[in-house]
Amino acid sequence: MSLSGANHFKRAWPRILSFAAFFAELPGGMPAHLPPVPKPLPEGMRRGQRSRFYLFHYPSPHSAKHGGYVTDEGHATDETTRMLERAVNSSHNSVNLTFDQHFDYIADIYDGPHPFKVGKVDFTFDKHFYNSKKLNPKQMADWRAGKVDILKNIIVDEIVERGRVGADVLVTGVQAQKWW
Repeated sequence: MSLSGANHFKRAWPRILSFAAFFAELPGGMPAHLPPVPKPLPEGMRRGQRSRFYLFHYPSPHSAKHGGYVTDEGHATDETTRMLERAVNSSHNSVNLTFDQHFDYIADIYDGPHPFKVGKVDFTFDKHFYNSKKLNPKQMADWRAGKVDILKNIIVDEIVERGRVGADVLVTGVQAQKWW
């Protein structure tokens, strides 16, 4: 059974969609990747009582051709996340999970696929997007409030809809660790 984002993230989905529209309109923004809905686990496996979040810097430009973090089959779209998918699968030989079965929520601080370089410099969130040269104080405050509101509603959905009692959060990358 495949769920839509509105069915899976009941409280968070309207905020996710409104934030995606807001992000696309910001200077330096673009169409955002939406979080994939986790596919059910294979028969005999269960998620447990803790949510699993994967939070990172920004989607790779390679993910744009798939329109998001995962392919139609649920596999990761970027080399880094494909390595993570393979690493998790190598820990249990009997079952291979798709990337969207590994995590309950996947997100970035910068929500759209961005080139790795801006000119000759590596793209970074605070240097190339979230700063007073790009955004005015209200846009910066609205961006931060929107991210917090989405996380708050994701956590409420995980508790109310799925009975979760905690979360394990994987944050990868220097910029992601700074901002998440």
